Amino acid sequence: GTFLVWQRGTSFVSPASGAYTADRWAYYKAGAAVHTVSQSTDVPTVAQAGVLIPYSVLVDCTTVDSSIAAGDYTFFEQRMEGFNWLNLAQRQFTVGFWIKATKTGTYCFSIRNSGGDRSYVAEYTIDAASTWEYKTVTISASPSAGTWNYTNLIGAYFSWALACGSTYQTTAGAWQTGNYIATANQVNATDSTANNFYLAGVNVAPGASAAVLTMPDYGQELIRCMRYYELQGGEANVILYAGTASGVDTIYQNPHWHVTKRANPTVNILGTWNTVNIASGPSLHATSTSRFTMGVTTSGAGAWQWNTNSADDYIEGIAEL
Repeated sequence: GTFLVWQRGTSFVSPASGAYTADRWAYYKAGAAVHTVSQSTDVPTVAQAGVLIPYSVLVDCTTVDSSIAAGDYTFFEQRMEGFNWLNLAQRQFTVGFWIKATKTGTYCFSIRNSGGDRSYVAEYTIDAASTWEYKTVTISASPSAGTWNYTNLIGAYFSWALACGSTYQTTAGAWQTGNYIATANQVNATDSTANNFYLAGVNVAPGASAAVLTMPDYGQELIRCMRYYELQGGEANVILYAGTASGVDTIYQNPHWHVTKRANPTVNILGTWNTVNIASGPSLHATSTSRFTMGVTTSGAGAWQWNTNSADDYIEGIAEL
């Protein structure tokens, strides 16, 4: 919730619904609205927050949705893994966060379960335009009924709405049966390209009050993020994989991920890499949560290499929820 880690980049123009931006945070939309999501240094002051917050996330409206249809929505979300949700499940807890929005009025925060059959919507108010304000919402104990996960799948969705149509509206302040994001009082914060929505310093704690915000150890926070997403590479002219072939050989290596993943990841090759004495490949395959398989077929006998061409060359492992 401190927006310290941005492995995928720091600016996302017209992201698709469900696209991850800052680590562990995703943008969702249905309808005409389009946004740019980016890292921002516009943050609450130390005097306000009690701690130096280096970054916020900015959701900037670039195409309006001036008439919200029943099925339209825009929200910014973190999916909490079931193992982490265990500490909050079936007990009261409070979410504290700093918010800054161009449009004043009633906004909604929601908690939803993995099965989409239990939801809790809380309202909060933006009192002053383009001003950092601290908000807290206290959520009553989640029900045992419904479809919940308490292991390595989705435990709960934490969502901040910018706009929401009637299909996903309910009443505030209690657990409901169904999949809801907001109430009928939610403002349409997607009705002008002047609208900005900033979020920073999100903190969650059991009980009726939010804990004091503390900045986490960056190294530990990065490791926590890499459980879901990891990049290897990112330096120009570095030999990542090499060997010697006796002829036209098919060769496999089994590199390790830096951090064990939540589940077997999807593996992708990003960028343009250099190859030496390679006829086909490389190909990558996920083999476990701790390692992947890299395969090449050489052109002939001799040394072979697979190395980065530029700083945007990566091996990507995705184990997101």
